[in-house]
Amino acid sequence: MEVAVPMATQVAADRVSGVTARRFLGGMFLVNLILAVSTALVCLVTSGRGLALGVVTGGLIGAVNLFLLGAVVVRLLTPGARKVVPAILLAIKFVVLMAALLLVIKVLGLNVVGLAVGFSTTVVAVFISSAVAMARGRGISI
Repeated sequence: MEVAVPMATQVAADRVSGVTARRFLGGMFLVNLILAVSTALVCLVTSGRGLALGVVTGGLIGAVNLFLLGAVVVRLLTPGARKVVPAILLAIKFVVLMAALLLVIKVLGLNVVGLAVGFSTTVVAVFISSAVAMARGRGISI
């Protein structure tokens, strides 16, 4: 026999349970990409292709970096997880990030200001995602 849960009760249960950290990271990644593409479109119209390409690249690198950082931290905070592996992953992620930045600046010659603007969308994405989670009254669980 199934018992129907009233809608208000389900909403209240959702508010208490919150969202998982992985889902929050995924949403923040999506917000970051939307901000980077939107900013790049504005730059394309106002400043040209070079700046816009730098913004998209910086936004993408920043979004992937934040997502990977969050995934490693979630793994690090998971009860019973080994702590050495996430620490090694963080070091590897840092080296890969620096190599990617070196590649796009030195080899591809992308606009450095555009890269900085693209990376800035990551900070805005963190604020927006956190504000939305707080406004919904939901916690974030590991």
